Amino acid sequence: MAMTIPSSSSSPPNWSFSIRDIAAADLIATAQLCFQAFWEHNVSAGISAGVDFPDVESARFMIQQRLDDPLADGVVAVNDRLGDVIGVGFIHYGRKVNSFTAVAVDPKASGKGVGKAVMFALLAKSAKTEAVSIRLTQSATNMKSFALYASVGFMPVECVCNFAGILQPDQSAAAAASLNLDLDGFEVRQMEELDIKCCSDLFNRALNFNREPELRARLSSHPKEVWVVTKSGSIEGFTTGFSRSGYTITTSEEACVALYCNASGYVFIQIICQLYPRILKWALAAKLPLIRNAWVMVHGEYQRPAKGLVWGTCGFH
Repeated sequence: MAMTIPSSSSSPPNWSFSIRDIAAADLIATAQLCFQAFWEHNVSAGISAGVDFPDVESARFMIQQRLDDPLADGVVAVNDRLGDVIGVGFIHYGRKVNSFTAVAVDPKASGKGVGKAVMFALLAKSAKTEAVSIRLTQSATNMKSFALYASVGFMPVECVCNFAGILQPDQSAAAAASLNLDLDGFEVRQMEELDIKCCSDLFNRALNFNREPELRARLSSHPKEVWVVTKSGSIEGFTTGFSRSGYTITTSEEACVALYCNASGYVFIQIICQLYPRILKWALAAKLPLIRNAWVMVHGEYQRPAKGLVWGTCGFH
């Protein structure tokens, strides 16, 4: 796919860019672009500059993950005159629900229609699937991206609190005890191949779409990041990682906190605060830094998690 789009800004009339599918050769350029775009916005918003990408290498790792993921696809915007990559975005295919991630525009190309062109290209890819919904998570501090997403049909549906920082099991357990969260009987272990069907069924119960292929891919590529929480031998939830690209589904807030109490070191978690107030209070009691709020935005249908089940959203916007 490739299309040339004239700039809609006050730039010289011969300024134009093309949209095409991302290629492996774009890795370094897109990593630098993502790092710069997120870093500059965070500085301007007065939040921790490196919360998304502390360095270019971390952005490169994120882009490489998506290039290697058989369920992901992406596009880039390229300046026709200079050949520079000035925009990027990814789609993750999830059958009934797709997601857009890592959408970024070179700050020097802001206001030239690059972001909208990237979004339209991703929407075109989604339209070729059976998905009835597309989701993304968007920083509440970024008014430009909010306006962009809304202009192409995304609407905010949930407010999310982003927590990130160093977490130790003892401080997690103490916070749970202080809130009378009963974690007795919960055990956490790494996910195994035989767990996938049960975990996929749990996700389907919660959100009514299938994630089994993604779970298999995640377990294969990042086995040490994927965990299940059990009680009396029954799986009560799972997580695909305590990171920006991970998500969590559990049968209760207690099971979710039990999973988080297994984390050690740097974690990134997102809590839908209206739905899960006790998890929000636990994060605050554990003194995990609240770094910003965000929106879950949806294009098409939206279904909240089934009553009683907990969904911890994915991170990248």
